[in-house]
Amino acid sequence: MPSRLTDERAIAIARHYCENGFDKTNALRSVRTAEGGQYYKESYCATTGHKLYNNAKVKAEIARITADNAKETKLTVLQVLEDLDYGVTASKKKGDLNALARFSELRGKHLAMYTDKYADATDHKPPVLSAEELEKVRRANIAITKETA
Repeated sequence: MPSRLTDERAIAIARHYCENGFDKTNALRSVRTAEGGQYYKESYCATTGHKLYNNAKVKAEIARITADNAKETKLTVLQVLEDLDYGVTASKKKGDLNALARFSELRGKHLAMYTDKYADATDHKPPVLSAEELEKVRRANIAITKETA
């Protein structure tokens, strides 16, 4: 049975999904008809619309948009971790406990310490790091371990 999802609609769904903070329901609400009306009914968006995200066209377009965004920002996990380390150091020097708590919270989120859900390994692929980047991450983890000990 051929898919009724057109390429244009798949692209629109993926674009709105990425623009709406990866919120599937609100992304479907944002898809518009040529006349400007809402394409999907509210009840469909809230209940079974999430199934559209299993479509190969939509998945491919989301991957393409995500890759394009990563190229534009050129931000790496290592850069974020280094910024967090700098923030921890600066907040310790200032004695700013609120900032220190926030940086610690962000580090914990990076380590997925606060998740109650099982993370499906097939949905998320870890970034490919060079040997130099892996060494920096290893050193950062050792430094975090020493600080908390």
